Amino acid sequence: MKANLLSLLCLLGAGAVSADTDIYVSPSGSDSGSGSQSNLCKSLTKVQQAVRSALRSSSPEAITVHLGSGTHTLTKPLVLTSDDTGSSDTPVVWTSSANSTISGGLKITGWKLGSDGLYSASVPPNTYSRNLYSVRNISKAEVRFINSFTNRIAPIVSLTGSQLTFNGTSWNNNIQGYDTNAYDLFTDGGQFFLNTDANTVHYKPLDGQDMSQVEAYLGIQEALVVVSGTYDDPAHDITFSGVNFAHTTWLRPGQGYGYADQPTGGYMPAIKNYTDFEASRGENIQFANGTFWQLGAGSVGIGGDPDAHITGTGYGISKVSVTGCYFTQVMGNSITAGGTNPNAHRPKDTRMINTRISIQENIFYNTSSLYPSTVLIFASYVQYSDFTNNDISQVPYSGFCIGYGWGLVDAGGSPLYQQRGTYKYWPVYDTPTTSLNNVAHGNLIQNFGNVLTDLGDEGNNSHLFQRNNQFGVSWLHAKEGGIFTTGNNTFQDNIRYNGVDVVVDYANGTALLGHTYQRNYWVRNLNQTTVLSAKVGWRAGFPPAKRAGRPVANLNNNPDAAVELEFPSSGNGAAVLRVINFDDVDYTSIKISASISPSTNFTLSTVSVPSSIPANLFALAKYKVTGSPCTPPNFQGTVTYTNTRTSTTKTLTISGVIVGLGVLASKYSTASTTYATFGQTCKNLGIRSSNRDSWNPNDDWSVIKTD
Repeated sequence: MKANLLSLLCLLGAGAVSADTDIYVSPSGSDSGSGSQSNLCKSLTKVQQAVRSALRSSSPEAITVHLGSGTHTLTKPLVLTSDDTGSSDTPVVWTSSANSTISGGLKITGWKLGSDGLYSASVPPNTYSRNLYSVRNISKAEVRFINSFTNRIAPIVSLTGSQLTFNGTSWNNNIQGYDTNAYDLFTDGGQFFLNTDANTVHYKPLDGQDMSQVEAYLGIQEALVVVSGTYDDPAHDITFSGVNFAHTTWLRPGQGYGYADQPTGGYMPAIKNYTDFEASRGENIQFANGTFWQLGAGSVGIGGDPDAHITGTGYGISKVSVTGCYFTQVMGNSITAGGTNPNAHRPKDTRMINTRISIQENIFYNTSSLYPSTVLIFASYVQYSDFTNNDISQVPYSGFCIGYGWGLVDAGGSPLYQQRGTYKYWPVYDTPTTSLNNVAHGNLIQNFGNVLTDLGDEGNNSHLFQRNNQFGVSWLHAKEGGIFTTGNNTFQDNIRYNGVDVVVDYANGTALLGHTYQRNYWVRNLNQTTVLSAKVGWRAGFPPAKRAGRPVANLNNNPDAAVELEFPSSGNGAAVLRVINFDDVDYTSIKISASISPSTNFTLSTVSVPSSIPANLFALAKYKVTGSPCTPPNFQGTVTYTNTRTSTTKTLTISGVIVGLGVLASKYSTASTTYATFGQTCKNLGIRSSNRDSWNPNDDWSVIKTD
């Protein structure tokens, strides 16, 4: 039997509790506190020690750390190992029901207005942050170059007359750019400068900004929470729920290395590109319902290369999920899964394989702010993972990228790189990479490619792209032919608006280069496309039932229902209105009417009419048409319904000629690439089907033919 929730002393040496343990921590607490609701702990490091003490006690049933409202500041990363882990039945849970933020920042106060119109404030000695840049001396400034799909930052070495000399080893192309990171370059409101010689941070306010009301943090820590076990003793069963993360930096580009990348954020000078949350060699790690913002590099790193993790242990992730989170003002990749080194795609130890990663129902808005060639979700070499119902908008480069290497390390190599001579210096592998059986389903991606070009949604090697909705630019883009050298991808029920580079838009069953294509569409308007496409558009991103109160990009301005008219091929005069509900609530106040013309020659009788349309399903209104003239009749149907979630009432209409009241004569046969019905009225033959419109070169078709 579970005892009443009892505190565990935050002080070392406190007695252990053998039942459920709840520990309460608050920025206003004290580390001499007991951790009860009335006597709060203060620091997360003391709480970690208390958790470990509880785990060493006699079989605790559950351990929950409750983070109180406010900013919980870390002076070093919180590293969680196997000593901090729970069990599959009772994970260790770090949770908050209030506005709780784990911060790696230094709060800046005491702003003073200078004669130059800039505000300044003091910071402690040896304070460094790339969020606010470095020093006034031009020799410590930087030159930044942005090309089609890459981003370079080179430290300036010296200034002689009008000539700048910078560290050329930090980049190898992109020779046009602009200067940054110098006091004298202040131009716009919202810019910062950190003078480490004078231990002062300078700031130019935004128009109308009241500095007496400003809350400012200087990102100091490069990582906040690190989950990392060993291959023999993995960390496992740890959950973070409702906790926010903010205020980090990434110092390496300013330490003489500069920044030279590959598309999607692969860092060339050194792999070290820390994220504020890191996970390696871990199992059953969950993040849910938190916010990641104001982060100087990436947000979440899952199973990356060893140099990308503070502990030096990389890869080896299983069953890690990020669900219901909000990402904004993230400077680099919001989520990185997998690494790029040889052990990432062909590990020497099978325990290094990254598998069963779930990225579901997250919102990404205005991210990759400082490093625009990074992406929202980058999964290099992972397997059995899903990327589902994510809402992505306002980003400088691609939406999300699954797969890596441009075919370079795929089995047999790439003809393109063979032509370039790359394999004189690089091995040709005869086995496939570890990437396989990954699913991208139901994602909404819009307003991307705002800064860079040569982009899209990338996919390589055994992935399923299903029911994704994309607005503008390109839907799927194969970097240097990667999609053509790594086959076995499946594309189902994807739609896109306008754009170019349509690798996905091939007819059903095309099997181009080993790929499978099913029901993919390029549409001009969701009001003028197939029912399936319209439903994909409505449901893409966050599921409709969960959108309330969230800053989703999928607004309620597209069709939320459809009506189809069917004349079954049985030839008995049946007419069916199929009313499809795209949403997650039942549609009520249903009114359905139907008529037939010319009414003098035909009679319409009602068989059954539904009173509601169930959520995410359909209902049928059935009718019977009788009459014998050879002139085909015209059927009209009208459906009015109410969506209680959006508080809207809409009316749908449809009509069609019943060209086939009877079955086809035996001398005819039929064929179709999609669903179709066929019939005959006297000598009139009829086909009804829902196919691609004629502007696409890969149209579907239906046909009646004589034997």
